Amino acid sequence: MDTIGERGTIDERELSTLDAMLSHSPLVLVVFDPEYRISYWSKRASEALGYEAAEVLGKRLDETELVHGDDLANVLAIQLRSRTERTEAVVSRNVRRDGAVRTFRWSTIAAQRHPRFAAIVVGEDISATVDAATALVESEQRFRALFEFIPKQSSSSILRARSSTSTRRSVTLASM
Repeated sequence: MDTIGERGTIDERELSTLDAMLSHSPLVLVVFDPEYRISYWSKRASEALGYEAAEVLGKRLDETELVHGDDLANVLAIQLRSRTERTEAVVSRNVRRDGAVRTFRWSTIAAQRHPRFAAIVVGEDISATVDAATALVESEQRFRALFEFIPKQSSSSILRARSSTSTRRSVTLASM
């Protein structure tokens, strides 16, 4: 039995089944026609990005506000390459209808020469992961910057001072 990934093709029945399965997951499903216009927009895509199907169907990505302007050229270049070769997953910032920017990882699960489908793409909102990684890097930078200002010898002096203070306090408390 072959798989969609091995064949690189999908028929309409398989697309319907795929969408039904993905509707119970956090994944977004978008299908592009041979001219790379959006020909299918899943309910999860509407929920995640705030655009109803009627607002995006029939449009190319560069005719929408879906992809952040700074990422659009890269996304379109990968989309163009996907016509002739297998492409890697792409991470892009996407703009919700309400203006919020979310980061998605998009993977092409089938690219083909089909009269109706050129690419079937699934997307995952990875904003929380990206935000956490960014916060970690910023925290590490602040931590390093803080310790760059402490002279190397003063940190051992601080430890000796704390040590002698602790000893004196324990002696004082013991003598009471």
